[in-house]
Amino acid sequence: MANIPSYLPNDTFDYLQKKILDKSSKEWFVGAWATTMLKKVFFDDQWIIIPERINEYTRKRPDLTVQKIVSNLPVTSYSYLFYEVKAHKSKSRFEDALHQTIQDLEQWVDQNTDNASVYVIIQRGCKIAFFEYHNNSDDFDFHNVPHIWKCVSLTQPIQDGDQKKKVLEDEDIPDDLLPIYHDTNRLSKKGIKDKAKQARREDAENFTEKCVFDIQKHQRQINLLFHHILTNKPREGPFAEDSEEDEDEDEDEDEDEDEDMYMD
Repeated sequence: MANIPSYLPNDTFDYLQKKILDKSSKEWFVGAWATTMLKKVFFDDQWIIIPERINEYTRKRPDLTVQKIVSNLPVTSYSYLFYEVKAHKSKSRFEDALHQTIQDLEQWVDQNTDNASVYVIIQRGCKIAFFEYHNNSDDFDFHNVPHIWKCVSLTQPIQDGDQKKKVLEDEDIPDDLLPIYHDTNRLSKKGIKDKAKQARREDAENFTEKCVFDIQKHQRQINLLFHHILTNKPREGPFAEDSEEDEDEDEDEDEDEDEDMYMD
């Protein structure tokens, strides 16, 4: 932990934080905070930061996408992180922003591989949450891993056999974290009548993990999380183990077929 860079605080982020909290604040100030942070974290030439990259499947566009360069012939890249921002006084609730992002990336990621995972960050004003999106939600359900729309918070351990894979140690998780449905007063009468919004609210209420940080109060933990994202791919958890078992079963079946052929 001693080698974790201190991305926060500095004069730039203090300036942007004041702008975010201003009564007349606009979404672009949150976007400026996010872009400045991504630039500090993903600073070398193996990363590309793309604003509003159009999803060719849904024609929607996440606010920010981080792609990683794979140095081979030909040089390629793959999506690593999706980041959605909302203004401090946005009409969208926190879970609405997450749901919007998952809709943006779901087909995109699922088209790439059968077992894909990416990081997802949602920020509304000074509130920020960090997730891993995995498209194998059946494995989540089978292993009783709490998730919301295939997203697991980085505050959650993921069980892998007898081992728990943690991003943050217990002592690094603040007592005053908020759940994703913390802005309950934003459930307007219109929102109650809208069945889709009501369903999203119910999903959010069922995901009780305390996962929403505050950039004013939790700077050390936010530094840790950004550094983890930089230096680690999303966790595999029990899912890789299942894949290995499936491969072993396939090999056994092949061996049985070979024996049958030999006997014939």
